[in-house]
Amino acid sequence: MKMTHKHEDLYDFDGDDYQQDRDQVRLSSSLDKIRDFMEGKPPLTVEQVMQGAELKSITSTSANIRNLRKEQHGRRVVERTYISDGLYKYQLLSAETHKANGPDDKKPSEVEG
Repeated sequence: MKMTHKHEDLYDFDGDDYQQDRDQVRLSSSLDKIRDFMEGKPPLTVEQVMQGAELKSITSTSANIRNLRKEQHGRRVVERTYISDGLYKYQLLSAETHKANGPDDKKPSEVEG
């Protein structure tokens, strides 16, 4: 069964196990769901994002939150806040904030993690 994708664009992904014909539609859809859910929200844990975006894999959700920072996925600013015991919360800053900061501005919170 092929998943439908609500946005016109399919995104490019990479990884050792990535197969475009098998994974591109599913991963593109997940990325859109995560972006749409996180937009305008306060900081959220990966589990909260997974549940709110109605996804099934915490690992894939975490990877796609990181993917939002990549050039091919909009190079968005995702702030990360440490809670405790290895738990973080993530906040996707608005596209307007991203544009105001300029694409070349780097913040400590943009470090992969």
